[in-house]
Amino acid sequence: MPGVKSEFVLRTDLLTVPASIAEPRLRIAGLAWLDMVLELFSQEVLSVVYLRWSRPFDGKEPFLELELDSSKNFRTKKLLALPDAPSTTVHRRKRFDDAVAKLMARTSPEDLWAAVANQRLARIGALEIVQAWGAKSRGSSLKDYYPRFDDSREFLFYLMDAFKTPMHPWL
Repeated sequence: MPGVKSEFVLRTDLLTVPASIAEPRLRIAGLAWLDMVLELFSQEVLSVVYLRWSRPFDGKEPFLELELDSSKNFRTKKLLALPDAPSTTVHRRKRFDDAVAKLMARTSPEDLWAAVANQRLARIGALEIVQAWGAKSRGSSLKDYYPRFDDSREFLFYLMDAFKTPMHPWL
C-alpha cells in the first residue's frame, strides 16, 4: 500500500474515554484532524487517511498511528480526471509530516485519540470526500470539479447531510 505513517506514544495515564466528544478540547482535536485530512486531499488525490491506535506485541505503551494511503482505485481515478484535481506528487512524506506537525501543534495525541479513535471519522477516504462534495454541489456545476471545502466545519456539515445525519457535536 503506497503510503506514509507517523506514530506517537500514547500516555495511558492521560487517556480517558470521554462521555461526550463535544468537550471543547475534543472538538478542537477533532476539527484539527479534519483540517489535516482536507489539507492532504487538497494537495493530492488520496485513497484514505486513517487514525488508529495499536499496542505492540510486547504489550508495552500503545501508539496513535496516523497513516495516509495514496493507492489508486476506481474512486480516486475518477477524482484524478476532474478539472483542477491536484497531481500526484513525489513530496508526499514531507507534506504529510508538515500536516501532522500542524495537527500536533493544535492538540495532543491523547486528546486526538479521545476525540477521533473508534468513531466513523477516524477513517476519511475518497468515498467520504465524494459524498460530502455531492451534498455540497447538488444541483450546481460544481459537481464536475475536484472537491474543495472552505474548512473542516463545512466538510463535516456536508458529510452529515450526505449521510442523512442531523447533527454532529463538532458543528
